[in-house]
Amino acid sequence: MARVTVINDQPDYLGVMRDVLEALDHDGTPLRGETVSIDDIAATEPDLLIVDLRMDSGVLNDGWGVIVGARADPRLASVPIIISTADHDFLRNRAEEISALADVHPLPKPFGMEDVEELIRRLLDR
Repeated sequence: MARVTVINDQPDYLGVMRDVLEALDHDGTPLRGETVSIDDIAATEPDLLIVDLRMDSGVLNDGWGVIVGARADPRLASVPIIISTADHDFLRNRAEEISALADVHPLPKPFGMEDVEELIRRLLDR
């Protein structure tokens, strides 16, 4: 059983992802994006992070801040990250920056549950 931390500002999304992770026999920890800090994330000791790109976060501004902050923190630097976003322009315009960050994997919205399940399995089964 892996520990997966999901960071999003939408409670419905957090609930759906908790259910998906439970079905995959993983321990899902939801964190509200608007209040999360790097210390909060590190305290969950995740094996995988799933981060929404566009959030109203008073601490790290948005999901990109979470991702960059996680890569800069030694406790989270090697944890794989899934970027969940409907902002396809961001993914296209920042493709080089994203690929420069080790082990960061875009998951464009809308996505099917099979897509997210396959990506989670692939990242955790290596």
